[in-house]
Amino acid sequence: MLDVFTRVTGTQPFGPLTLLTRSPVLIPRPETEDWTVRLSKLVKPTSQKPIQLLDLCTGSGCIPLLLCNLWPPGSVRAYGVDIGSEAVQLATENATLTGHRAPPANSPSHDASPRNTFRALHANIRDPDFVRTSGLRPPFDVITSNPPYIPKREYDALPPSVREFE
Repeated sequence: MLDVFTRVTGTQPFGPLTLLTRSPVLIPRPETEDWTVRLSKLVKPTSQKPIQLLDLCTGSGCIPLLLCNLWPPGSVRAYGVDIGSEAVQLATENATLTGHRAPPANSPSHDASPRNTFRALHANIRDPDFVRTSGLRPPFDVITSNPPYIPKREYDALPPSVREFE
């Protein structure tokens, strides 16, 4: 059952970050946090050898934002794709909150210090042409994903408190 703290505050701790949460976007889970921290120790980007990361079904943006926070400044440019406009908005807000929001695609960056950035994009990953239509620029060095994995018939049978708030 969802922690009362998350329901009341509308936030969820995720590693050293505190992320905004709200329905209908799923709340980041401790298992996802653990997996992301493990990934951060396996992949070692540097500002001299930065990487591009793509997170599919990004939701709150928790995975790429935690990686942006854990990896050295200037070592990653992350993108998150989600079909839900609510998720894209929430991930963008979380990027701003954590200081990793990428500047708009058309604007020049005025920040001279290297930093890790994240941009959330609205796209349907089931569309065979989604990379081109979303404005993504491959190649990607790392692709992550933690999509919703509860089958529809099981989701529909969940208690309302779980289905509507978790």
